[in-house]
Amino acid sequence: MGSIVSLLGLFINGPLHNNTAYSFGLIESECLNSGEHPKAMSEQWRTSKSSRTRTEQNQMLIDDQTNTSPDIGPKKKSKSKYWDWVSSSSDEEEKEENHVIGKLDTAPVENLRPRSLKSTKKSQHATPSSHKPNVSTPSSIKKTVTLTPTLPKRLTAPLTPSTPLQLARESLHLSRVPESLPCREAEFQSIHRFLLSKISQSTTGCMYISGVPGTGKTATVHAVMRKLKQEIGDKFVYVEMNALSIPEPKRAYSRILELLLNVDAPPEQAKAMLERHFTRPHGPCVLLIDELDYLCNKRQDVIYNILEYLNKPKSRLIILCIANTMDLPERTLKGKVSSRMGLTRLMFKPYDHHQLQEIVQNRLKNNNCFHPDAVQLVARKVAAVSGDARRALDICKHATRDAKEGELITPLQIQKTLQSIFSSKAVRYLLALGEMHRLLIRAIRDETLRTGVEETVLHSVYNQFKAIWTLEVSHIPVPTSARICDVILELSDMGLVIIPDTKVTIFHKISLNVSSDDIHYALTTAANA
Repeated sequence: MGSIVSLLGLFINGPLHNNTAYSFGLIESECLNSGEHPKAMSEQWRTSKSSRTRTEQNQMLIDDQTNTSPDIGPKKKSKSKYWDWVSSSSDEEEKEENHVIGKLDTAPVENLRPRSLKSTKKSQHATPSSHKPNVSTPSSIKKTVTLTPTLPKRLTAPLTPSTPLQLARESLHLSRVPESLPCREAEFQSIHRFLLSKISQSTTGCMYISGVPGTGKTATVHAVMRKLKQEIGDKFVYVEMNALSIPEPKRAYSRILELLLNVDAPPEQAKAMLERHFTRPHGPCVLLIDELDYLCNKRQDVIYNILEYLNKPKSRLIILCIANTMDLPERTLKGKVSSRMGLTRLMFKPYDHHQLQEIVQNRLKNNNCFHPDAVQLVARKVAAVSGDARRALDICKHATRDAKEGELITPLQIQKTLQSIFSSKAVRYLLALGEMHRLLIRAIRDETLRTGVEETVLHSVYNQFKAIWTLEVSHIPVPTSARICDVILELSDMGLVIIPDTKVTIFHKISLNVSSDDIHYALTTAANA
């Protein structure tokens, strides 16, 4: 029995096993010329080969038994018979393989079919193939073309303002930085003394600057920074961030880190990096946060963490906070936040008509295209509404566009300009509103002025609306909150109010999409009608 097992083991692991996979691959190639199905021919070859193998095995066992004597101990294998069988088997296999290979060499190359991955790997170790794989190559290689936008060369030089009207139009532009800032000398000196003392003493500090829009808060700070750069040079770092330029309050960390260290990082990582920076020794740093009220989220954690940098042991940070609300620290901020802000406050009062007239004349300098009464009319109109210097400059700039070269801009032309400005689409909508819609717009305007924040909650507006309705329309019951929500949707469809969603509740935030000057003009015109 042992001899049978040994014989089968040698048969399985012998040269027949090593050449079987290769022979099957050659059979498939042979079938391409004969036209016979590869599977049928493979089965026929296996059947004939297995039948021959079984016959040879049986004959070998019979010979083994006849040559072994039962009287002499255990049975022994006949080595000569066995090796004769192995050599004859190998010779027969080589003859068959040579026969198949001969037919394979005569077959056209295009009729050959690639073998399977398994048989290919085995055949590579047995006999290397001289045929190269049929790899299809693209006829043309696609090249990536990068388009670089270019601007055409300017054929002529840009026009330089030469006429009085062109010079006036350029000097009245809001983006133009004035050489001097009139009517804010006292505020300029207060900010300058505060910053200079903190930088020279290497201490921290915070100043809260408040005032209605257009009163020169940011422009005064910029003038102070230019003055300090001239006086002490690069002994401090200046970083400015506007809260309106970031999508959410926590992005303030990333913005400050990018401006300070030129590193782009997510908010949480930027917060940790800023804390490490202000904990280590560093030079004086002046941080200006404009529109601070837009960082006031519900938790107020962003303002708290930024002000907390002032209390670091080695910090030399100086913060200037600008907002529209005068009492923001006491009314809106929590106690732990307002206490870290300190008590250094500076309020910018609205410009009166004398100051607005001086500001416009300072921009115009020696330009005589405006009649003095025309400038005075603009100053009085704007001072009666908001005291916004930017509004006065914008009205004068519109007047230069409507005037002709060589003509003097008179108060009559200013009046026409004011009518054209206040006859806009928004003003026409406001004049066509009903009483409830007009009073609701007024309530939103009053609540915005009261808080100093452009975005307000409808619940607070509704309380303001009820107070106005009770005083002016006492004979009609106050509309319900559901009715007010419907009116807000109607105002949003007109483009007068901005709402976050198509559905409005009493707790949604809303904001005006028209200027306070247009509202004032429309309400005054409707009241006088």
